[in-house]
Amino acid sequence: MSELMDRLEDVGELANKIGADGKITLPEAFSFFGEVIEAAAEIVHAMESRQDHFEEVVKDCQTFFDRHVVPLDMPHVPDWLERRVVKPFLRRSFRPAIEAIYDAIGGD
Repeated sequence: MSELMDRLEDVGELANKIGADGKITLPEAFSFFGEVIEAAAEIVHAMESRQDHFEEVVKDCQTFFDRHVVPLDMPHVPDWLERRVVKPFLRRSFRPAIEAIYDAIGGD
């Protein structure tokens, strides 16, 4: 799914700016999540055979999140909460968000 990863690289530039100091705030993390979902929606909408690529889209989004957000520290969030709750919650949220995209545009 190189098309999605190419589109996500634009989002990655935003993440690099946000995380330039090695930190990301909780609102920035949610904003980043939204940007990744928006990029995925654009790509999914343009696909011919969407259902064949569902798992790949989810995996690409999660991998991208792991690469750009997981390494960053969230100030004012205790490390244990960040590691065990916040970041896993955001990562697991890609699947239902992408399912909603498929439902909204008719996932063939």
